[in-house]
Amino acid sequence: MESLSKKMMSLLKPANTTVYNLDNVTAKRGTTGKFYCGRKLGQCQCGFCDGYCGPTNGCNCSACKWLDIQQLPLDKVKTNKAGCRAINNNGRHYCGRKLLSCSCCDGYCGPTSGCNCADCKWLDEKVGASTKTNYEGIPAKRGTTGKFYCGRKGILKCYCCNGTCGPDNGCNCNSCKWLDDKENGTTNVKFNKAGVLAAKGDTGRYYCGKKTLTCYCCNGYCGPTNGCNCVNCQALDKEEAEAKEIALKTAGVLKEFIGSVMDKDVSLDVLCSIAGAEQGFVHKAGINNAVESNLSNEKGLHVNINDRGVIVGYKILK
Repeated sequence: MESLSKKMMSLLKPANTTVYNLDNVTAKRGTTGKFYCGRKLGQCQCGFCDGYCGPTNGCNCSACKWLDIQQLPLDKVKTNKAGCRAINNNGRHYCGRKLLSCSCCDGYCGPTSGCNCADCKWLDEKVGASTKTNYEGIPAKRGTTGKFYCGRKGILKCYCCNGTCGPDNGCNCNSCKWLDDKENGTTNVKFNKAGVLAAKGDTGRYYCGKKTLTCYCCNGYCGPTNGCNCVNCQALDKEEAEAKEIALKTAGVLKEFIGSVMDKDVSLDVLCSIAGAEQGFVHKAGINNAVESNLSNEKGLHVNINDRGVIVGYKILK
C-alpha cells in the first residue's frame, strides 16, 4: 500500500484532480466539497443514502473522510501524538487512520464517531488537562462550539435547549460565559446592580436569568437570552448605551484630526482617550497663539495646530 506521505503529496495536486484515499482507492471531490471513491458502503446508518460513497454527494466512506480531514484549514484541526491531523467530534479526537482492531467498529479512528486510536486518546487527555474553572469555581471544558460548558443540569431556563450547560454544545450558563469572556478578551458578561452575573442575550440586552419579573408577557425570568429583563439588567443596558453615545460624540469631534501627523510624541489613540476623558471638548488654537492665552478658562483638550493642520501641541484643562 502506498505510504501516507505519498498520499499526502497527492493532495497537493490542483482541485478536481484524482487523489488516493486511505485505502489506496482513487477519489474525487464531489459537489459537497467532500471526497468520494464511489465504492459501496454497505448499510449506512443515516437511512437516506443508497449505500455508495458518493460519487458526487451524500455520505462518504471512512477512507475518504480521512481525505476530508487533510483538507481542513489548520485552525480547524489539532495534531495528535503521531503528528497526524485530528478533528474534534463530541469531545473526542479522530485522525481517520485505519489502526484499530476492535470488534465494535470498522477499524478506522472515527473519523466522526466511535472508537479512536491511542494517539488521538493522548490528544483527548492533553485537551482535557486544559480544563478551566468558571466564575463559580466549577470545572468547565471547551465544547465543539468553542464555548465553555460545566455540564450542570437544570441551570438554564431556555426554550431552545434541555436546561443543561452543554456539555459539548448549545447554550452555556452565565458563569461559563464569564469564562468565555476571560479567554477571548470580550465583555459580554457583567455584574448588574444586584451583584449578579448578567450576560448579553440574542437581543443585545443583558439578562441575569433570575426569576424576578411579574410580567404577563413572559415566564417571570430575566431572559436568559431574550424577552424581558429585570430592572438591574436594564441599568446595564442604559450604561452601555450612554457609553456608546459618548464614544460616538468623541469620534465626531476628533474626525477632523484623522490622518494628522503628530510632531509631538502623542499618538492619535492617546489623543482620543484624552478627549474622551474630557467629554469630547476640544479647543483649537493657531500655531502663533499660545494655548494658555486662548480659551484658557474653558475645560477640555486644547490643541495647537499649524498652517498645515498638523497638531503640534496640546494641553488638558480640568
